[in-house]
Amino acid sequence: MSIRDLQQAVRAAQRTIQAWEKSNTDPLEERTRSELIDPVLKALGWPVNYGQRSRRNRKPCITEYYPYEDFAYRVDYAMFDNHGKEVIIIEAKHFLEHTKDHYLQLADYCDDARNMKAVLTNGEYWNVVVFDQRGIVHEENPISIMWDNSGETVDHLYRLLSREHNRVNPNSSVTWKR
Repeated sequence: MSIRDLQQAVRAAQRTIQAWEKSNTDPLEERTRSELIDPVLKALGWPVNYGQRSRRNRKPCITEYYPYEDFAYRVDYAMFDNHGKEVIIIEAKHFLEHTKDHYLQLADYCDDARNMKAVLTNGEYWNVVVFDQRGIVHEENPISIMWDNSGETVDHLYRLLSREHNRVNPNSSVTWKR
């Protein structure tokens, strides 16, 4: 996938959001995921594979990921590098929910995370938290796909979350809370 594919996915998401706002549509989280988030992820190069998965049978991007065999926590999306290590996890929210209200839920998923990214999104706002090699958190400014007229948002989203930029990360490690 390319930056052009992402630009097209963002434009389609913008049209969907505008239509929902105009018609006072209240989409559920499932619809938010299928109509806003999934197309953006696909354009970022992550082939979304649906269905519950545990730590076995990993694919580059899966939904309903259970990092523990006891199914204690479920992450909406998990992306893996070429070594099968988590490089990005995503918690999706209903389109009308404010993502900033759910940071504690995202923090619950990552304990001692290193060299990875955690994302909280409602399809319009993409809040990205980057964990460096020492586990120090660097929070990016929220990315709103609705305010992208210059292409900077698309470029930034591509650099942060594309499969091309997160393909190999041999030093990544995540300790999942139980």
